[in-house]
Amino acid sequence: MKPLNLLLILTIAALLTFSCKKSHDNPGKPIRYITEKDTFKTDAIWYADTIYVLKKFTNINGKLTIRPGAIVKLETLTGLAATSLIAIGTKEQPIIFTSIYDDEHGGDIDGDNGTIKPQAGDWLCIGTPDPGLQIRFEFCEFYYGGSVMCLTQLSQKIENCIFAHSNGYLSLFKYSLMSMSVDPSAGAISKNLFYDNIQPLCIYPGMSIDSTNTFSHQGIGNKQNGIFIYNKAYTIKTQVNLQENEVPFVVQKDITIEDGGQLTFLNGSVIKFMPGIKITKTASSLLNSSGKSVLYTSFKDDVHGGDTNGDGISTTPHDGDWEGIYGGVIPIWWTGINILYDNH
Repeated sequence: MKPLNLLLILTIAALLTFSCKKSHDNPGKPIRYITEKDTFKTDAIWYADTIYVLKKFTNINGKLTIRPGAIVKLETLTGLAATSLIAIGTKEQPIIFTSIYDDEHGGDIDGDNGTIKPQAGDWLCIGTPDPGLQIRFEFCEFYYGGSVMCLTQLSQKIENCIFAHSNGYLSLFKYSLMSMSVDPSAGAISKNLFYDNIQPLCIYPGMSIDSTNTFSHQGIGNKQNGIFIYNKAYTIKTQVNLQENEVPFVVQKDITIEDGGQLTFLNGSVIKFMPGIKITKTASSLLNSSGKSVLYTSFKDDVHGGDTNGDGISTTPHDGDWEGIYGGVIPIWWTGINILYDNH
């Protein structure tokens, strides 16, 4: 019996040693691999303190609810789409979306002992292909995403989230698997942190935004530090408030403000324009009714609002870089000390 007891003791010791090692890499969280064999044709729940590893682009034909503490790791060129997606974490237990190579969150799941380092663009996107359904991200953290981190749409709320190390940006507009379109009724985005991304945030021209989001962390900003207004010409017919001045807004396509429409920027805002772009307003529409100290300038202007095009000193601004602002009771091209490098 003594040899058997010794064998039993050695076996238990080995198991404990293995258990401790796994606990160090992955503190007791069960792992579920999502493969091509998985099908989600109804609502699904992803549970707390579980690591979900997406080995393929995963579509859920229903409502996906993700509980606090869950970690979602995505392999190369994978993504996640659901009819509705509710991911509500807590400050103590955030929900994390990250690369399979990210050993800092959830441990060394790919088993390479840290040989492959995570990088921007490791995975593609998260979103929904269907219009009008609910998206909520609260206390979620997104790391190492692709050219579009998160495509969202109607009835959305994105709050207290972190977006970092991304090759692209958080985009707030309606998404189709075949094409992109936009909708003005996008919901609230507030109290989020964006840092170490290429372009941190892209919004639809018709949506408002408050001043609670942050665009740097411990001195690290974004390569193209700005809020990009989606590159589709748009007509504003209602009141739009863009209340952020930590980083510039970038206008990528022409904007027209019609009668009854109002576009207001916060005092101290810098608005940058891509080449050839203009704002046109009718006689009874309003531009900056309350924002008085707003500066309009070229996308190449690094002196005002920083290096928003992310090219260092490769380009410099010149007169005619963008078209200008046109309109008023008597329609004219606007001029002033706060309008720089336009064509008029």
